[in-house]
Amino acid sequence: MKRVSLFVLILATVLNGFAQQKIEKGQSFIFHGAIDKYPITLILDVFDQEVSGRYYYQKFGNTIELRGRSNDSGYTLESAYGIENESETFILRIFHNELMGTWTKNKKELSVSVSRFRNPIDIYQYHHVVKSSEIIVQAGGNVSDNPDEWLQEAELSFTFLWPEEASKQAESIRQTQFQQLNRFQLGAENASAIRFDEPIDPRTVQGQPQQLLHLMQRISDTFFAQFTNSVMEAFNSGSKDYLGNVSLDITNTFRYDSEKYQVLETTQSEYTGGAHGHYFQYHNTWGLEQNKWIEMADVLTKKQIKGLPKAMTQSLKIAKGIPQKDPLDQHGFWIKEFDSVGGDTYFTDLGLNTSFGLYEIAPYSEGIVEVFVAWKNLR
Repeated sequence: MKRVSLFVLILATVLNGFAQQKIEKGQSFIFHGAIDKYPITLILDVFDQEVSGRYYYQKFGNTIELRGRSNDSGYTLESAYGIENESETFILRIFHNELMGTWTKNKKELSVSVSRFRNPIDIYQYHHVVKSSEIIVQAGGNVSDNPDEWLQEAELSFTFLWPEEASKQAESIRQTQFQQLNRFQLGAENASAIRFDEPIDPRTVQGQPQQLLHLMQRISDTFFAQFTNSVMEAFNSGSKDYLGNVSLDITNTFRYDSEKYQVLETTQSEYTGGAHGHYFQYHNTWGLEQNKWIEMADVLTKKQIKGLPKAMTQSLKIAKGIPQKDPLDQHGFWIKEFDSVGGDTYFTDLGLNTSFGLYEIAPYSEGIVEVFVAWKNLR
């Protein structure tokens, strides 16, 4: 009975961690402008003085990740990859809805001027880590004799964009993200998986995030309770055979933005044991001209859709340096060619991107495979 009471006490302490860990509220800003004469889009997620983001040249569309800090006058940002002589630095000052400053790479400096023409969008972010050693110590156990054996961690992260506007687009963005948690299944690869489901409160769709935050708490409580139970079972039995690191991350960002398209990108990863975790990305494209989430039939003709698999095969071969006459399965893929579209597709001013998840068309080592097809190749 004493052991049960002690477990209940430590479990309550861990679950209380969600309330003690503040859900940060930040804002996402989208800017359009140029580095020198080269048009760019710059997207920044700002939490107090911490800034993350990405930018892309509108001619190419490939995003470059950024990290940095803000102050009263502006932002200092650096490219996230940090390769010597390849790192990029932005020093930007704020002038109302504009940012002006410099971009520097390998001692080359160019001017930057970008303007914001969309309202800022709220971001809710939660991140918490619980260590096995902390759980045991709080339960009255002693790990000082072998601390290296109790380094396992449970880590949980959520990032959600939450526009406050009373528009169809804002409502659809809110509802799409809420459904990510509302039907989420924790431990998808386990027989004991738990599904979270609630009737949607109309106020959530209208802009109030309370139900979203409530679901965050439910999932967090369950996630850390499962880890706490595993740690205590391992400690009491003296066996860590089934104890390891676990993690869950769901992150929403804007991948692309123009006068025609805005792409919401969701990255989800989960690891609760096994050789590999689950990791995938999916996208939703809002067509500003159509004023809705758009699909293939909204953008392409029937003839273009029919010819898309062939165009995808040709594009992937060019990107991977594979001779057009060779089938893909001679170069590490599990298909000879695309016979259908499949995958997850989003649209930009340059063309369409289709991504395929882990193991879908190639071994795990290939990661997520993305195939880009320019509009000009879909005539």
